[in-house]
Amino acid sequence: MKLNPLLFHIGGEDVRMRIPILTLLQTKGFNVGALGNNDAKAFENTSISYHDYHLNRWISPLADLKTKKELAQIFIEAKPDIIHLFDTKPGVITPGVAKQNGVRAVVRTVTGMGYIFSSDSLLSKILKPFYRMAQKRAIRYTDTVIFQNRDDKEYFEKYQLVPKNKSVLVASSGLQVDDFISQKPDIKTKQRLRKNLGFEQDDIVVTLIARLVKDKGVIEFLEASKALSSKNKIKFLLVGPLGSEGKQAVSKKTIDGFSSSVKYIGPVSNVPEILSISDIFVLPTYYREGLPRILLEAGAMGLPLITTDMPGCRDVVKDGWNGLLVPIRDPIALAVSINKLISDRSLRIKMGGRNPSFIKENFDLSIVARAYMKIYKELLSGK
Repeated sequence: MKLNPLLFHIGGEDVRMRIPILTLLQTKGFNVGALGNNDAKAFENTSISYHDYHLNRWISPLADLKTKKELAQIFIEAKPDIIHLFDTKPGVITPGVAKQNGVRAVVRTVTGMGYIFSSDSLLSKILKPFYRMAQKRAIRYTDTVIFQNRDDKEYFEKYQLVPKNKSVLVASSGLQVDDFISQKPDIKTKQRLRKNLGFEQDDIVVTLIARLVKDKGVIEFLEASKALSSKNKIKFLLVGPLGSEGKQAVSKKTIDGFSSSVKYIGPVSNVPEILSISDIFVLPTYYREGLPRILLEAGAMGLPLITTDMPGCRDVVKDGWNGLLVPIRDPIALAVSINKLISDRSLRIKMGGRNPSFIKENFDLSIVARAYMKIYKELLSGK
């Protein structure tokens, strides 16, 4: 392997999420860069090179052609030795362009299977065969495909979308657990935060942090809050930006209809602080993510977790051990599980107490970085 090989991580408008692992890989001898869509500002105070390119997430052959031309030009000029792709659209359209323009090794992480496998609509059923066809074509030009959960890996292998010798499991994108925990505020700050939100110090706070779309289970959360609203000393906290996905978006009007049982505060930048004043974290998602980062963050903060029996989610939560798993689209089952933890303080503490060490031992960023480095070095050395 050559000294200081050039590595690019390629994603969409949130490629900044790769800054921590790129910084870590930089200390391990890699020359690193990132390609993204309108995310340059996040890289201004880093030593990571950034290249912007056009990306249209919807089906648009003309837009995709423009994207491929831009990527080809970047690859010709920068001459990366290895690229690592995140997000579905870049993962599908980039591998062939990379191989045709001198990139030696192409790695891809499948960060979940998205809307097509989250919805039971007629459109999603029609699109599934096209999804499989596009994935299989892209994987021909991909040297290693990383999956973040067992279910996605098994699906790709079952439908022969990926050869088993190209298929690797690396759970999650990693979390800098110690750094995240260090952002936990002191007692006085937590008391002030609770007071500002209108919560009493002995209230039990049940929190959901997510983009406010239906397939994140927001409606189920709202309905569960209403079912439990008569209980004293319980508060439901909803955090996150309103969605823009048409019928999938949960409107402010809908949320306001539950204002008597849920406090909605919009998006926040202080996620560790919000988690620190919470007692239970809930994610009733039925969206096919790779592995929800917010579950790692809430677990690292020592919260018991309630989530759905979905791929990725069940890789984090062991039902009855560090949290509870519930069926999807079932607000009654969700309310029953929340009530179980509300009613049993010792169970909440026991489950939540297991999470920080469990998250660190299984999902810490250092574990993911080691796995990536092993893959990169083997590919660059021709193994």
